[in-house]
Amino acid sequence: MATAKKRYVHKNKTIKHVECFDSTMHGIHHWYRSVFERLGWMILAKHRGISDKIQSYKNTIERLKCTIEEKIKNTRDHDKKSDLKIMHDEVIVLMEHVEKDL
Repeated sequence: MATAKKRYVHKNKTIKHVECFDSTMHGIHHWYRSVFERLGWMILAKHRGISDKIQSYKNTIERLKCTIEEKIKNTRDHDKKSDLKIMHDEVIVLMEHVEKDL
């Protein structure tokens, strides 16, 4: 059974506890694939001047990177760890590209 972690969330200038479960490998992979697929839509958003979507996309990439880093720390399986490190390196490349071009 997965254990929940307490994380602080700021909402309307108050801090409250939110229970979050560790991300699954399947969930991270789906999120990872989705982030790369959305890049084309973000290029169109930049062309149309929709900056809030682009900022949201940048925040999503940063959260994905942090989630992968956390999963690497908590994973003991060497094959999964290797896959996560590859995903992490590719997310960093994506972040650099997004910062430069968006």
